[in-house]
Amino acid sequence: MDLESNLKNLRARVKKASEHLGRDPESIDILPVTKHKPPQVIETLQAHGFRRFGENYIQEIQTKAGLLPHAEWVATGHLQTNKALLATRLCSTILSLDSLRLAKSLDRESQSLMKNLIVWIQVDLWEQEPLKGCRRSEVPLLLDFIARAPYLRFGGLMVLPPIGEDKAFRDSDRYRRDMEQTSQTKIPLSMGMSEDFESAIRHGSDQIRIGSALLGPR
Repeated sequence: MDLESNLKNLRARVKKASEHLGRDPESIDILPVTKHKPPQVIETLQAHGFRRFGENYIQEIQTKAGLLPHAEWVATGHLQTNKALLATRLCSTILSLDSLRLAKSLDRESQSLMKNLIVWIQVDLWEQEPLKGCRRSEVPLLLDFIARAPYLRFGGLMVLPPIGEDKAFRDSDRYRRDMEQTSQTKIPLSMGMSEDFESAIRHGSDQIRIGSALLGPR
């Protein structure tokens, strides 16, 4: 794996996609997703200025955290409520908050640890099977709960659109803009992975979650 070459190519593609709409490429947050990658790869990414790393499994974060004390961990995969304490202890950010039950668990654990925790609401606007996030009807309830939770901080919206459906990116951006108009606040959108991040950027994504395009096949 030629990580330096991959990173140079990735940044060039992000720049081109951003400039298509006159966006600043530096405004696009690249989140490396490092699941199943060894600690040495993360150390190399740290040397290139990355400090936050996405992982799907809390157990894998637990293993790597002991070896990489300066890394900041982002939980990107579905999180079971029985992992809430460990996730709160290890992570700075939960990108996949998908239920009020999980929100209550994270609230309880963040209070017990007296630790601020950034939470992104994962919403499935298309009600896929199986559901990849909460339904849109649940989002206002989650926003209200987060606003009242002393240690939870709302980060934005995360989506996993159906593969190959460009319209889904437009749906996501439109939904985000409607929410911004209602709340009168800017809401970041995490959308796009290795296979489709350029289209996601052109449709307003603020954060892209990149695995294979940067780190090669798993």
